[in-house]
Amino acid sequence: MDFSKQKRGTILVLVLGVGGAIVFAEAVRAILGRIGFLVAPVGISLFFSFAMEPAVVRLEKRMRRGVATFLVMLASLLGIGAIAGVGGAVILAEGQDFLDNLPSIAQNVEDRLNDLGLRVDFSDALRPGGAVEDLRETIIDRIQSFSGSALVGLGTLLPMLFMIFYFTADNRRLIRSACTLLAPGRQQHVIRVWELAIEKAGGYLYSRIVLAGISTIVHSVAFLLLGVDYPIPMGIWVGVVSQVVPVVGTYLAGALPVLVALGISPGRAVSVLFVIVVYQQIENLFLAPKVTRNVIDIHPLAGFISILVGGALLGWIGALVAVPVCATLVAFFSAFLPKHDVVVQLPGSSADSGEAQGPTT
Repeated sequence: MDFSKQKRGTILVLVLGVGGAIVFAEAVRAILGRIGFLVAPVGISLFFSFAMEPAVVRLEKRMRRGVATFLVMLASLLGIGAIAGVGGAVILAEGQDFLDNLPSIAQNVEDRLNDLGLRVDFSDALRPGGAVEDLRETIIDRIQSFSGSALVGLGTLLPMLFMIFYFTADNRRLIRSACTLLAPGRQQHVIRVWELAIEKAGGYLYSRIVLAGISTIVHSVAFLLLGVDYPIPMGIWVGVVSQVVPVVGTYLAGALPVLVALGISPGRAVSVLFVIVVYQQIENLFLAPKVTRNVIDIHPLAGFISILVGGALLGWIGALVAVPVCATLVAFFSAFLPKHDVVVQLPGSSADSGEAQGPTT
């Protein structure tokens, strides 16, 4: 009899525990549904706060941290405004002309390919309402949608600037408050993650900006000298996409200027492809190692997958922060997880090749 009562009591506790967990999960889901719109602004603010930290630390040696934070933010905003003002006018002018001439560009590509004996037919795609016209309208709609979203986003700009400022100016107070909630043995982990996030986010953002700028200038000048139509938008396209998507980004972005050049002549297309390939090798071997200095020390495949996952979860914002987040996690686990020697023979390796030795990473 006592055993039955004890059993019923255990079952009752389990039922209440499961029911309480379900209620708690639903409450959390409802709360997140209400405040989910804050996730992106807070995440972006924290990311740019980490990215600003190295510059703020340098200025902090000469002035108060709050003043240093304000000056770095002001310089960043002025720089972004100047680039957007100058580059935006050129992109709008030549970009609109490019979209208006998209059908004729596609027709020129078809003619050049037929001259090479490939026998292609773009007539269905070029007809009114075809794929080319749909692509043109889709691009215009996306630009208009992005412009509208940007105007709406101006309403959240001031709160984001406020968060970026205080995330940066009071970051030591924030980390100290977080550490007071943890045992002394775990506080070092929090400090290490914070340091890694600052190192990876700041290094990633600065290196991408520098490499994107160099790539844009080089490709724009090269396309201009080669007589490619719309050289500046094409150069900006290659420079930006090549840095947003690691390793293969240059080749993916290079397809567009190659096709535009193909509409002029096959030789022009080969010249453009040659420039893109040569520059990518120069960047990989000489520029990137000096600019990044192992800031983002992850496998290219991991970086590519992280961008896909980040983009699927949070759109372009997730794609922007995916690589530094992945690099931070990899660096943290590499620093704190134990490593062991590989004592088994790896598939496809010989016993005396030395591939089965050394710690795993």
